[in-house]
Amino acid sequence: MKIDEYSFGRMRIGEKIYNSDLVILPDGRVVDSWWRKEGHSLCTADLEGFLEPAPEIIIVGLGAYSCMEIPGGVRADLEKPGTKLISADTASAVKEYNNLHDKRRLLGAFHLTC
Repeated sequence: MKIDEYSFGRMRIGEKIYNSDLVILPDGRVVDSWWRKEGHSLCTADLEGFLEPAPEIIIVGLGAYSCMEIPGGVRADLEKPGTKLISADTASAVKEYNNLHDKRRLLGAFHLTC
């Protein structure tokens, strides 16, 4: 599933507009209103329910100004053999997601605001 548009606090996928953080599952389903246990710090538990079957690549949009962080231990937990983690500001993460969405099994997790 391609992301059609991203701007601060807003993402459009197909005809649907999202105004809260979201996860795009490898099968294309979107889980909106994605909340993290510690707000601007990603925890392994924040993605646990989305990791089976394992994606080849996890793309994390850290926010427009990259305010969300991924602690080293979480990065290590997510980068299991066969799974690569890519993180960037959300605009860059969206571009990367769109470049790979039809070539690889992706999990996209996007912080839409700061």
